[in-house]
Amino acid sequence: MTEPGRIFDEYEALLRRMGENLARVRMARGMTQRQLAQVMGKNQGIVAKVEKYPSRDITFRCLYEVCRALPVSMGDVVTEAEKELELYKLSRAPSAVSDRMKNITGRLNSLPEEEQVWMAEMIEGLLKRTRLPAKITRRTDRSHLMV
Repeated sequence: MTEPGRIFDEYEALLRRMGENLARVRMARGMTQRQLAQVMGKNQGIVAKVEKYPSRDITFRCLYEVCRALPVSMGDVVTEAEKELELYKLSRAPSAVSDRMKNITGRLNSLPEEEQVWMAEMIEGLLKRTRLPAKITRRTDRSHLMV
């Protein structure tokens, strides 16, 4: 049986990932938060809350309205977020860690270049803070992040 706290944590992670995915869909459609809010007949703060700061009290209806206005299947948004979060359920066995790293690398390569640069800098910063030795090559050309 799962712990209630773990379920809440998973739910919050799912909401955050769904919000991130909805933001990506919106941007791919060339819309601003304000434009999406106008289509929905809501204010921009609602869209920002769904995309960046979803809380446990966000309603199914609110998520549905965002999906409908984009338009994108809510089922697809949930399914994609669940697939992405499977990373956290993988075993820590050496072979699973290797698979996990390959999965993470693939996901990083699929990000837009601007996000790849941001993620690379964040990961480099984390590696610098660890006690484990890690070679970090500082590059101004981030093309090595692209597939």
